[in-house]
Formats: sequence, C-alpha cells, structure tokens
Amino acid sequence: AIEVLCALSAGLLSGVAGRHSRLFGGVYLESPSVWVAFRGAPQPARARGVSELTRTMSPTGGNAGSSRPLGRLRTLTGHINAGARAATRGASNIATDAALLEVWSFNLRTEFMEETDGADGWSRRRQGVADLLAARRPALVCVQEATESMLSFLSKSLGEEYGWVATSRTPGQSDESAGFLFDRRRLALEDYTATWLAPPSTQPGTPAWDAGCPRTFETAVFRFLDNVDVGHLRVINTHLDHIGVQARQFSAGLLVEAILEGVATKPECAQLICGDFNSPKGGGNKVYELLTSTQASIGAGLRDVAREAKELSLGPSTIHKFKGEDFEGQVGDGTVDLSSSVGDENSKAADDARHIDWMLWRDGEGLRLLPKRCELVTDRLATGRYPSDHFPVSATFVLRGASTLASDNR
Repeated sequence: AIEVLCALSAGLLSGVAGRHSRLFGGVYLESPSVWVAFRGAPQPARARGVSELTRTMSPTGGNAGSSRPLGRLRTLTGHINAGARAATRGASNIATDAALLEVWSFNLRTEFMEETDGADGWSRRRQGVADLLAARRPALVCVQEATESMLSFLSKSLGEEYGWVATSRTPGQSDESAGFLFDRRRLALEDYTATWLAPPSTQPGTPAWDAGCPRTFETAVFRFLDNVDVGHLRVINTHLDHIGVQARQFSAGLLVEAILEGVATKPECAQLICGDFNSPKGGGNKVYELLTSTQASIGAGLRDVAREAKELSLGPSTIHKFKGEDFEGQVGDGTVDLSSSVGDENSKAADDARHIDWMLWRDGEGLRLLPKRCELVTDRLATGRYPSDHFPVSATFVLRGASTLASDNR
C-alpha cells in the first residue's frame, strides 16, 4: 500500500486516459462503445437531436470529443437531460424519512464463455437470471462482465421498469462492462461517467500495467423518485484485473481519487462502491486497505457493508465457479489466491475474509446509508443450476435524508 501511495504522491498516476462522449436519454452520441437505455435497447442519435440536446449540457460539459478533467482523472462523461428524466414519470413520489434500498453487486459471468461453460453458458442461464431479478426486484444492480446484449435481454425481460447504462471496456467492440441496471420507478439517472483504469498515456481499451485485460470503473449518480427527502446516491462499479497484482493496487489508488473527488464535488451524495475486486479482503489486502483507510489524503474512508450490517447471511466465498456453497477452492481466476485470506476468528471479518466481491460506502451530507442487511444470494435457478459463477452480494440500506439527519443532530 505504501508503494502505491508513493507512486500517487510522485504523480505517476497523474490521470486516466479516456474517450469522452455524452449520453442523453436512451441514445448514445459519438461512441458505439457506450450504451444507455431507458426503454430497452439503445438507439442511434439523430442529427437534429445532437444540437438540441447539447443546449441542455451543464457548463462543465465541454465540447463533444473533449476530455473533462476530474482532478487528475479524465473520463468519458454522460449528462442526462430532462428528456431522459421524463422516462421516469408516473413513479411514486411519496416522501419518507426512512426508506429501504436494496443494491446488488452481481458478476453475471460473460456470454463469451458459452462453449467453455456448457450447461452453465449464458444462453442457458439468462432467463433464469431475469426470473431471479424479477422475483427479488433490487432497486439497483451493479453488474460486472455484462455486455450490451446481456443487459438488453435482462431489461426487456423485466419490462420497461428497468433501465440500464454501461460502457464497453474495449471501444468500438462488444465487450464486458461494469454498468448499472436500475429500477426506473425508484431511481432517476442524473449523471454517468466511465473511466479506464490506466495511466494517461494508455489508449482506452488497452491493458495497463501487468493487467491481462482493459479495466474500467463506471460512475452513476441517482436521484430517488419515491423519497424526496434524501440526497443523491453516487455509485462506482468496477471489476479489477484477475491477473495483474500491480494493476489491482494502482487501480485502487485511482478509485481512492475518484471517491475523494466525489466527496469534494458532490458532498451531498452518499458514495457507494461495488465490484469484483479479484482479491480477498483478508490477509492484509492492499486494495482493501487503501479503500477503507481513514487516514487523510491516503485512503477513501469507506466502510464495509458486510462488516457493519445488523443482519448477515454470508457464505465463505463470493466466487464459487458454479459449484455453489460446496465450493472449497483456494484459487479464483488468474492470480486470485483465496488461501491467503485470514480473518479474525472473533469478529465478523472471519465470515467474509475470502470474499472478492465487495460493497463499501461513505455517507454524504444529504444522505446517510444505514446497512440493515447484507447477504449472499444463493438461490438456484429452476434448472437447479446457479445464476452465475459468483453469488450476488445484496445489501439493504435504510435511507436517512436531510430532515432526519437534522433532527438527529438536534
């Protein structure tokens, strides 16, 4: 962790290369690698719509094709205009001081492994995954390894109630993403960015450091439609590399920057980060230490949902390679060593020391997240097989808004 921090201080991670584009209400502009859908699959932007939509940009938006700096990060940015927000009309607008929000972090297992996975291939699982989501109906699903076609299928299967946004990690190609599937009756997408985890000189879509694949993190800001009292929620979703140990550590440094940038520029937002971090929490994990450190200017000061929720239902591992709760492997994918994880036998840390899928958060000035329950969703499909080679991590939060926080402080 010290080596990573020294590199950050020396300016070795002075930015992130990224192609910039704008997203508006169900269309994508400029880049075919960016997908956003509020009513099913994305549609090409019409020429007359571009100038019309550009007028709705915030002053910080810049010109099409430019890069907007976020501190030392440069990102591909999406701003959602009023037309996009209109897709959520009809949603309940009943304000409550304490509402529940269920969020999932869900590695879907890519469709590109169809032949290797055989009976567990995506084409054989996808309807079961849609049925699981329809039965549980989480408000927000942070997906890893999802492609455009996978998200489009799930959205269509769930009806118009769910929208999605995602960016291919390889520009111009159908590839994996770390995007979002969200219930439009509860959440309105206000802002979106995708950022490559790489030094600034790296071409987007190129693996950085010792990584085996290009990696990104995607950021979305949501407004609550059924709870006007609470502030906005800023969510980061990522999938760190399965091979590059150095890449995971440097990526963690960039994630810390992104979190702290959000705290500085959007203090009213609660910050939530979900993902497949491809390394277990236990055993002195440097990635985990950076993200959860409260030391000023070093860590992101994030708290762990699995270690603070009042109700827990945790298995020993989030990755299970389609073996479910019988999985006892000591190795994940690539260099992921599950055997190195060591938990404190006298604390909750022992229950999730081998977990590589995490959910961490930090409260905002206008929204406080109280973790009520954290569980691994171990449901089987109707076929008896599992929805993925990872268990979804589900967290249920009690939302505490501005007026409630004010009364709490009196």
